[in-house]
Amino acid sequence: MQTAFKMADIGHKVKAEKLVASEMTEAFNKILNRVESDNVMASGPRPPMKRRVTK
Repeated sequence: MQTAFKMADIGHKVKAEKLVASEMTEAFNKILNRVESDNVMASGPRPPMKRRVTK
C-alpha cells in the first residue's frame, strides 16, 4: 500500500493510515449492515406451516 502512495507522490504516512482506516471502516460497515439485514429477515414473522394432506 505504501508503495502505491510513494508512486503517487504521497509520502505522508498519516495520510496512508487515515485512508486505510477509512477503507477498513467502510468495509466493516458494509459487513455489519449485511448481518443486521439478515437478522431482521430471520427474526420477522414466519409463514404458517403447511398442513399435511391426509387421505
